[in-house]
Amino acid sequence: MKKILCIILTMICLVSVTSCSVKKKKEFTELSFLAYTDINTVCDNDDTAKKGVELLTELDNNQELLLSIVIDSEIVITKDVLGEYDHLIVVNKAWIENFDSMDNISKMNMEDLSPEMKKFFDDQMSMFIKKGVKTGYILASYSGKGLFSLPPYVSFGKMEPIVAKKPLLLIVDKSTDILEAKPFLLPLTSSGNVLFTNYDSVNELIKKYSFDDYANVSHVEYKNSNNK
Repeated sequence: MKKILCIILTMICLVSVTSCSVKKKKEFTELSFLAYTDINTVCDNDDTAKKGVELLTELDNNQELLLSIVIDSEIVITKDVLGEYDHLIVVNKAWIENFDSMDNISKMNMEDLSPEMKKFFDDQMSMFIKKGVKTGYILASYSGKGLFSLPPYVSFGKMEPIVAKKPLLLIVDKSTDILEAKPFLLPLTSSGNVLFTNYDSVNELIKKYSFDDYANVSHVEYKNSNNK
């Protein structure tokens, strides 16, 4: 009897430890972003751009960086190009895991796309993806109830989020390894499309990388979000 009780207690402890190791999902309004004094100064200067990338890389390595940008809210993509999809969205894997589930993601090949969308990627991919990078990202379709996604400035409380029903997704594993910094990733930090799960960590790191002359950390200001 004692042996059975010990086994049961051991199993309970194991379950408890396992459940504690599962990363808690963050509500949108629990996140933070960088508010810049002048993003152009950061992007135009090699030294400050390098500091910004190093800052983002450490946050990415710590699994504290989330990325979402609805591309067709930034540039015009006609219905002929989008085809069956309602939006084209670039996200990192951490965003999907926090606001949805990778179970709703199905990998696609470029050959699965319409000729119009393939041409769009041929023309625009160099703006998103670093030259020579061939792995660490996928094209994917989505089969969930709706993917919570960000146009620019939602984090500032100036725009509404989008719940995409049938988006075409470009999903990156690690944003700083895959995405171009100056033309893409760094500007997205200034529009609230790159968000952080640990406010205190970002505050410490902007001082570590002497980046606090150019930006400070702000909490997301949107108060009526629904990430379900």
